[in-house]
Amino acid sequence: MSLKKKVDVHRVYALREAFNLFDSEDDSIEDSKLLLIRCVISPLYLKMEDERRFVAFMFGLSRQLVKEALAMIRSQIPFCHRYLYVSVFS
Repeated sequence: MSLKKKVDVHRVYALREAFNLFDSEDDSIEDSKLLLIRCVISPLYLKMEDERRFVAFMFGLSRQLVKEALAMIRSQIPFCHRYLYVSVFS
C-alpha cells in the first residue's frame, strides 16, 4: 500500500466527527452514504487499525446506514479474498 493511500485513508478517520453532523434521513447525502458504505468492504479500511476504528464508528451513525453496510458486506463475502477474510474475522 502506498504512503499516499495510507494518508488519504487516515484523513477520513481524522474527519470522523464531522459525519455526526449529517442528517441521515435527508436524501441529499445519499452519495456520501454510499461512499461510507464502500469503506466497509475496502481492504484499505480493513487492514489498518485506525481505519477499522472508523468502520466501527460508522456503525454508530444511523441504523439505516448499518443495515445498508451489512447488506453490502453480505453481498461481498463470496468474492472476498481469503487473506482479507482471515485478517478481519479471526
